[in-house]
This record gives sequence, structure tokens and C-alpha cells, in this order.
Amino acid sequence: MKVAIFTPTFLPKCSGAEIFHHNLALRLQDRGHEPIVLIPRSLKRRLDSSPLAPPYETVGFPSHQWSLFKRWPAAAFGLSRWTLGRLQSRHRFDVWHSVVLSPAGMCFADWQSRTGVPGLVRAVGDDVPGNPALLPAFARKALCKAQCIVSLSEGMTRALAGLNIREDRIVEISNAVDLQRFEGCFDREAFLRRHGINGPVCLCVARNHPQKDLPTLFQAFREFLRDPSRRATLVVAGRGIPDYPVDADLKSHVRLLENAASSPLEFPPAELVAWYRAADLFVLTSQLEGFSTALVEAMAAGLPVAGTDVPGIRERVQNGVNGLLRPAGDTAGISATIARLLANPEERRAFGKASQQLARQYSWEQTVNAYESTYKKLQLTANRQSA
Repeated sequence: MKVAIFTPTFLPKCSGAEIFHHNLALRLQDRGHEPIVLIPRSLKRRLDSSPLAPPYETVGFPSHQWSLFKRWPAAAFGLSRWTLGRLQSRHRFDVWHSVVLSPAGMCFADWQSRTGVPGLVRAVGDDVPGNPALLPAFARKALCKAQCIVSLSEGMTRALAGLNIREDRIVEISNAVDLQRFEGCFDREAFLRRHGINGPVCLCVARNHPQKDLPTLFQAFREFLRDPSRRATLVVAGRGIPDYPVDADLKSHVRLLENAASSPLEFPPAELVAWYRAADLFVLTSQLEGFSTALVEAMAAGLPVAGTDVPGIRERVQNGVNGLLRPAGDTAGISATIARLLANPEERRAFGKASQQLARQYSWEQTVNAYESTYKKLQLTANRQSA
């Protein structure tokens, strides 16, 4: 199949959606398909001049019409239809995979409703509003026309249903993790000595964004350290994290790392994989998650989880099985959870083993199988409708 991955965001930016679709394109190519990633021309120029040039084809398209949606949505939809039509005429894709509900997803859904071209819209998490009114009416109307919308979790499915999207058009396909990267020999003690750490490590992988609620994370860790008998190092890795302001009393107990590729096209970077494997537990204090790939990576590394009881986390962390959940913003509860897990190595090992077992359902093989199956169903439906 010739697959168009139509996305407003891609490499060299390296957060969840970009990394996922890079890996999806690689694996589709490995299976004999021809993925072509369609990205805004400005992003294409940045990618071509970066060391992250991928082995599959990328094509730039004009995205200036998206700025018109604020004032002239009808004109913006018209220009978008023209752009997508030209891309389809030039490349003759068998199926489209559109990324992010708005603007790319709504533009594709609008064009698809007029052309019948097979394809799906994949939500990424942050783009699914808890309040449907946060999406403009024209965006909601267009998305309801989509043949298929991919959700990453049960919570996201409920939110999409709140946009009046038909349930029979929503398909749940989770993110994936390369489980093999967390296996094999690893000298944990040597790694920690190299970084000057002697003692337990609490790891959080999250970008500097309000949704991740980093103030709760740091306050919980501060409360944990108030007991002089406790010691640990909090390692936080993610985009923009080194710029996060940490109070002076915490600085000696905290490491802030940028989650960037250590070599071209290696995601997560080898250094971050090593931190996962060196840590004693994983902490995630988000107020909401669509699908946290970092959480599943931590589970694949065999880490118990101290997390918040919110959509996107509770679907993957079974309270009392592979981790402990507390309400969002509950600094005292999260602090107590960190203390409990660090003080109980047997419970940590049991939770970590359960995490590894649960992570197996998020293999890349299963995820790519699901997308291949969905693409084929969409093609068959389009063929029947055109016959």
C-alpha cells in the first residue's frame, strides 16, 4: 500500500506524535508498504537541514491556508481541498493517515467526504478536548464526516463521542513501544556511578507543559525529603525540562535532562533507555494523558508506577498491581506513595514484574497489525461505495 501520513507536526521536533509516526513509517516500510510523510513546507526545510533525515520519503505542502480558519473557514476548507487533491493526483495514495484532529484531521475529513478516498484521522491526545465546545463548530462538523477516527484509549474514545462522532467510526489503537530495547544486560551500578548517584532514583519523563503538572511532582518530592532518613534522586527528562525553575533546596536532589535523540532516528535515545533501566520507580503526576508512551516505556523497563488517577494513566496502571494511583494534585498522597515504594523493595519488584507483563500488549507488531487491518477495511469500504 502507498500510505500518506498527513501531519502538521513531525521531525525534527521529538515529542510523542512525531516519534510515533516516524516509527510507524519505518515499520510500514519494513513490511513492504510505501509510506510518504506529508508535512508543512517550513517543517520540511528544517528536517532536510537536520541530522534526522529519515529513510522514507517526505513531501512538503503549503499550510498557510490553516491560518485562514480564524476568519474565513469556508475559504480555508476550499484551499485545503485543493491542496489535498493535488497531493492525491500526484502520488495516487491507496490510503490516508491524517494526524491531529485540527487542523489536518478536519481538513482531511472534509475532503474525504467529497472524494471518498479511504483514510483515517488519528487523534494524538492533547488535541481531544475535555469540553467539546473548545473545538470550533466547523471543526466538529467536519470531523463527524470522517470514515474512521483512531483513539488511543478508552478515555479518549469517550471524549470523541462527546464531539458527536459516531461510535462505529471510532477505532481504538494504542501507541507502541519497542520492547526489545529494554531487555538484555545492563550494568545499573556502573551507570549510576558515572552520573555520581548513590541511592534510589525516581524517574519522570514528561515535557515542560501545564498538563504534566510538574509543580505537583516537585512539591511531592520536597515533602518526601522532609524526613531526614529518606534519600533519593529525582530525574526528570523531557522537552524543555532543563529550563524548568527548581528551588534551591531541591537542586542537589534533582537532575533535569533534555529528552533529545543521542543519534539520528533513535527514539527514545539510548541514554534515556538507560535511565529507565537504572531507576527504582516511575512517577507521573499528569492531570490528563491521551496515551503516555513514556509510561509504557517505564513499564517495559520493569518499573513500578506512582501516578495520578486520571484518564490515560488509569487505563495502564492497575492500582495495587503494577503501581499506586492518587488523585491529580495530591502532593501528600504522591509523596507517601514514593516513600512506600522506595521503602518496600519486594513490593517494587512485584509491581515491576507486573508492569513488564502488561507492557507486552503494546508491542509494535500488534500496533502495526492493527493499522494494516484498518487500512485494508477502509480500502474495501471505499471500493464497495465506488462500485
